[in-house]
Amino acid sequence: MGLAHEQHRPDRDDFINIFPERYRKDVPDQTWKYTLEDWEDTGFPFDLKSAMMVSSYSFKKMGQTSPPMSLKDGTTWGMHGIASTTDVLQLKKHYCSGFPNTPEKKVINCPNPDSLGIIRPIFADRVCDSVPDCEDGADEDGRMGECRMPAE
Repeated sequence: MGLAHEQHRPDRDDFINIFPERYRKDVPDQTWKYTLEDWEDTGFPFDLKSAMMVSSYSFKKMGQTSPPMSLKDGTTWGMHGIASTTDVLQLKKHYCSGFPNTPEKKVINCPNPDSLGIIRPIFADRVCDSVPDCEDGADEDGRMGECRMPAE
C-alpha cells in the first residue's frame, strides 16, 4: 500500500508494549521503530484496525503463551482484515494531495473512543456494512444510522 506498519511508528510505545524475547528468531526483526526524522507523519493517530497492523500474536515463538505485543493494559488484538478509513485517508493524502479534484467521501466519527482513547473516523458508507469499524460496534448496531436487513 505504500504505508509503514503501525508497530514501527515512532510513537508506538505510547500505545503498545513490545516483548522482543517472545518473537520467533526466524522472522525479520519486528521490534524496530522509525525515528522521528525517518517517519512520514500523515497526522493520523496510531490505528490498531489498520491493514498495516499485525496481530498481538503474530510471529510468536512456538510454545510461547504470551503475545509479543499487547496494549499497555495487557489486552491483545487480532487482524482487522480490511483497510481502515484511516488507512484510506492516509493513502489519499500520500498519493492524491497534488490532485485537487480528487472526490471526497463523507467521514463521520465513532461516538466513543477506542481502547487507545481515540475517536476514530469512519466513512459514512461503512455504517451498517457488517464490518465493525468502531471498537464498540456502534457503526453496526443502529446507533450511527438505521441498519436494515436486505430484502429476501
